[in-house]
Amino acid sequence: MDYNDVERRIPPNEETIFPICSTTKGLVSSLVGMLAEEGKVDFDDRVCDLLPAYNPSSPELKTSARLSDWMSMQSGTEPYQVWFQSENNIIFPKSDAMKIVNSLQPESSLRTKFDYSNWGYEIAAQVIKELTGESWDALLHTRIFEPLGLKRTDARGDLDHFDNVAKAYTVLDDGTPVNIPRTPISGKTILGAGGGVHSCVKDLGSIFKRLTTTMSAHSRMQGPSFHESTYGLGWLRTQLPNQMCKISPNLAVLGDEPVLGGGAPSQLLIAHYGSMPGAYCGVNLFPETNSLIVLLTNSTPMCDMADWAIQLITQTLFDFPQKNNYVDWVQATVDAEKRWYPETASKLEKARHKGTNPRTLDHYVGTYVNMGKFFTVTIFKKQDRLFMKLQDLEDEIYPIEHYEYDTFCWLQSRNNLVSRGRWILQHPEYYLIRFDTGGGNVVDRFIWVNDPGIPQGEVFAKQKD
Repeated sequence: MDYNDVERRIPPNEETIFPICSTTKGLVSSLVGMLAEEGKVDFDDRVCDLLPAYNPSSPELKTSARLSDWMSMQSGTEPYQVWFQSENNIIFPKSDAMKIVNSLQPESSLRTKFDYSNWGYEIAAQVIKELTGESWDALLHTRIFEPLGLKRTDARGDLDHFDNVAKAYTVLDDGTPVNIPRTPISGKTILGAGGGVHSCVKDLGSIFKRLTTTMSAHSRMQGPSFHESTYGLGWLRTQLPNQMCKISPNLAVLGDEPVLGGGAPSQLLIAHYGSMPGAYCGVNLFPETNSLIVLLTNSTPMCDMADWAIQLITQTLFDFPQKNNYVDWVQATVDAEKRWYPETASKLEKARHKGTNPRTLDHYVGTYVNMGKFFTVTIFKKQDRLFMKLQDLEDEIYPIEHYEYDTFCWLQSRNNLVSRGRWILQHPEYYLIRFDTGGGNVVDRFIWVNDPGIPQGEVFAKQKD
């Protein structure tokens, strides 16, 4: 954006505070590492031995999953990304954390593949609280931030106490920035340990050059590579030359990323990247040269610009012989994201059974609750149209239009979605609400495929009046 406040045209500086999103994970892992050094925990402890409230539906997860499995993204569970919705709303209260963890469905067997998810860091936060009696954010301040003399880093959610805090923006198809609320994720919210720290470039330089003790490899990343590409305890380890960021939306959009470092001697990159609506960020640490790159942004444009920019800076810093043209990669990503809405709408239209009719709309009206009893969706009628309302929140209301039979669709244009601060790029089925009668004549549930790894979808049961 070039500005931390576009409307007032205020540029950022090294003390401007941004969300550091998922780079928070490395800090939380270091905190758990401190507790391990004190003999209070071991990364290979079974979670069931650490948390009395831990009771997942999967027997394998319940009895065998280790803390390191969850923190290294090899629990095999669904990511369940519905926890944040429009306007950076975090729709589940902190008190529901373990209820949600226990309801997560397996997408793969334990320790068989890398499946990125924030929920392992909610477990880490719960373990920290159980072992110490203190919250993860309070301990980060007392054990790391304060000893390092960091004045502009916060995990408690107290940004109102700071000046020079970047606003958050999304970007429309024509490049127009739209101001959205900043993400509230922090120690005050659920999943704060997965992405709730806010900081500035100056402070992060002090933090990340010191925290290197938990950067061991645990989970092999997907994708072709003759060099190391692993994830362990909040850090990616990548042996260059290699694809650099295998957790970036750019890779999801394009299906490919360039190889960075071609023609140069191999070197180790330790890194993490993160995103929330209105923020992308990245940290690259090169232990062999004691080099560090920190990049923070306050917008979600039509690509993960932090990913491309930090690759370009890395390429320039080390003057790799084989140069990637990142202007072309940026343009390809922007073009692909612009195609997302028309392609998604086209896929839905091609799959639709045409000529079907819904029941009278009153049949669908009601309050529906998921099987875990923590997610409520209200279907209501207004002026002969149906709407759905998530968690009884007024800014989480969406019109749903008849698609086929008892199925309704809530897909909107990219501009409409991002102007509400919504994350996009979901699979087509995400935007379908399939009402069902359970074999009878009365609509008593709907099914929402909110995760492509769980194709049977999540069931929401209609509540009796």
